[in-house]
Order: sequence, then structure tokens, then C-alpha cells
Amino acid sequence: MDSARHSHVRIGSPRPRFLFVDDDTIAFRSLRRMLATLRPRWRLVWEGNVARALELLLAEEFDVVVADAQLLQLDNPVFFHAVAHHSPRTSRVAHSVVRSSPAHLRSARGAQRVMMQPLDAGEFLVMLDQALGERSRVSSSTARVC
Repeated sequence: MDSARHSHVRIGSPRPRFLFVDDDTIAFRSLRRMLATLRPRWRLVWEGNVARALELLLAEEFDVVVADAQLLQLDNPVFFHAVAHHSPRTSRVAHSVVRSSPAHLRSARGAQRVMMQPLDAGEFLVMLDQALGERSRVSSSTARVC
């Protein structure tokens, strides 16, 4: 067994759960295809509405939440703080952040990881693996820019 490939699986939870908050369904379909091949055990949940995503987090446990900073800027700039409050062990990742946009950086506050544009599929996958691996050490720490 390739331990690097399977190191993301937690004992007691054979299918790590990811919540993606983004209104771009085409991007999600592409991501789902990629992850179905590379990480077939992961369970992916997609929500295009920030308020419904918060409801999901109250009802279910997720290992990692990945949210589009552009969507959060419009709908809920304190989204990651709410995630940290209601689900403190959930890793928080912001993506689609534009370095030159102070609004995007503000909407990513509370995330532990921030993925800047342009997004590279390989780097994105590594970042998701790392976020999942850090789940047990999650706190409301400062974001790391990837």
C-alpha cells in the first residue's frame, strides 16, 4: 500500500469529507473528475450558497471546507470565522484569492490556508492533502498562503 497516497484516511472515518463552497459548478465537475481518480475515497459535497453551506456545517461534520474567496466577499466575509466557531476541528481553505485584491484577502480571514490564483491542479491537490492531514491540529491560527 502506498502510504503517502493513503495517509489522508483517518481511523474511524474511511471517507474524509470535503465541503466545497463555490458557485462555479463547471469547476466542481472538473475537480470531482480529478479527485475521483486520484483520491477515490474522498466524499465531496458541493454547495453554491454560503448560507446553506453554514447550515450543512451545523448538521454534518466535514474534515475540510474549501471556499471561493470571491463568493465569500459577496455573501459572507466572516464565513471562515463561523466555520471555526461551529466546527473548530475542520480545516479551512480559501481559494481563488487575487493577491492584489484587499477584498479577497479580507474574505479569506479565518482560513488556515489560502490558495492564490492562478490555481495549479497539482498544488491544489497537495494543499488539500495537507489540510486534511492537519485536521487534528486545527485552531483559529493565521492563514498560510500557498
